[in-house]
Amino acid sequence: MAAILDASPRPGRTCAVFGFIAAAAAALAAALLYLPVLAGLLTQWASDDDAAYGAMVAVVAAVLFVQRRSRVRSLEPRGSNAGIALLACAGAMYVIGTVAADVFLVRASLPLMAVASVLFVAGPVHVRALAAPFALCLVAIPLPSALVTEITLPLQLVASQCAAAMLTAIGVPVVRDGNVLTLNYITLQVAEACSGMRSLVTLAALVAVYAALRELPLRRLAVLAAATVPVALLGNSFRVALTALLAAQVGGEATRGAMHEATGWFAFVLMALALYGSESLLNRFGMRSE
Repeated sequence: MAAILDASPRPGRTCAVFGFIAAAAAALAAALLYLPVLAGLLTQWASDDDAAYGAMVAVVAAVLFVQRRSRVRSLEPRGSNAGIALLACAGAMYVIGTVAADVFLVRASLPLMAVASVLFVAGPVHVRALAAPFALCLVAIPLPSALVTEITLPLQLVASQCAAAMLTAIGVPVVRDGNVLTLNYITLQVAEACSGMRSLVTLAALVAVYAALRELPLRRLAVLAAATVPVALLGNSFRVALTALLAAQVGGEATRGAMHEATGWFAFVLMALALYGSESLLNRFGMRSE
């Protein structure tokens, strides 16, 4: 009795091979599409001091992706069609950003497209497991230059106002005119670089990294993020006041070079400690991380 061999392709295997080829083709197309975007990000992180924090955040995000790989593998994939709609939104963001020459919109479409892809292929459970590194990818993108320009001047005025109040409180005579502080024998201008924008953005990124590493709940993250604004404003105002005091003693050397950098780092460390103290207070009053 002769045996009959069925050499016809199995439907399941064919679908799997087709799915793999389609996924590989889509990944290759996305890589080619976003390669110039990633190159621009790397260039800005390396050349722009205001955006340098993004490199640190991106490294932490990559580490978290690797660390959570085993956790993701243990989850059962259940793809969702909602990922298609999200992919369409990401594609629309890319097109609109390209047409309008909005670099931030184009860059922001990249993590959104990654989230949409995971949602479509694996499902919402996988997205939740990778929510922290995905969020850090978005945080690593520098803010739009138009937004930074819009915020910088108000920050300069706040810094000069608070610094003048601090100097007055300790008995140092000072006259403020806009963002210009006049002390005995010296006049200081709170420039854009001293507005505190860099400290504010870097502190916010630091809070995001800390929350991702500690896996803090959203409520705790929201409280720390809200505390970042007053801490950054007061910390930068303290730096301006300290610079004014040093300039009154040693002259213009306090407003540039190593001494100016040292006061900046000193103020930033104080800000970071203040945020850490804020979290300690949250622990003490019952808002635990668990």
